[in-house]
Amino acid sequence: LTMALYESCLDAQEGVVTNLTGRPKNRWRPIPLATVELQKRASRFLRIGSEVLMSAAEELYQQGLISYPRTETEKFRPEFEHLPLIQSFQGLDGEVGEYATK
Repeated sequence: LTMALYESCLDAQEGVVTNLTGRPKNRWRPIPLATVELQKRASRFLRIGSEVLMSAAEELYQQGLISYPRTETEKFRPEFEHLPLIQSFQGLDGEVGEYATK
């Protein structure tokens, strides 16, 4: 039905919406990743092993950019800038660098 109405409006080069109904959608803000979930996603999407990931997380912790990586803390410091971190991965070879450029 929707496509038929759409095509009719295209043919007529005109259409008027007289009523619009729908259900409100609640979109929850995503929470920062817990360690286990971070490891799963790093493996699945970036093909990074747990040991390499946790080493990188430890380095970020040492720089004061994230909370201790082996806890389930789900808060970033307000002044943490995510974009420069992501951009730093863009120069890496393979899927990691490719993914960071998206």
